Amino acid sequence: MTDSLFTNLQSLIYPTKDIKKDTKLWTKILGKKPYFKNADYVGFDIDGDELGLFAHAAIDTQPVTYIGVTDFDKALNHLKGQGAEISEEPMDVGDGVMLASLQLPNGQLIGIIFNPNRK
Repeated sequence: MTDSLFTNLQSLIYPTKDIKKDTKLWTKILGKKPYFKNADYVGFDIDGDELGLFAHAAIDTQPVTYIGVTDFDKALNHLKGQGAEISEEPMDVGDGVMLASLQLPNGQLIGIIFNPNRK
């Protein structure tokens, strides 16, 4: 594995039961509208990083921080090779953005995200 597989912390994603209500709340909190919105996911740009709301995450989980990766499949397989198990199945959340979360052998959660649109 090269050092460039994992790039930076990119997204903090909160689970939500009511994405419309929570979008309004976060719009008021942040003082700005989301830059991306669909029925399942809403993303707010915070100085180049993302605060997201995800309707299909288990609401009893804590927010997950997603680390940017240069190669989604390679990073996923690398983590699985270290004993991590899939917690949130890999998915395309729109515009080619792929994410997944995994539980490490010590119980911690790690999220990975590939965003081809991020500069």
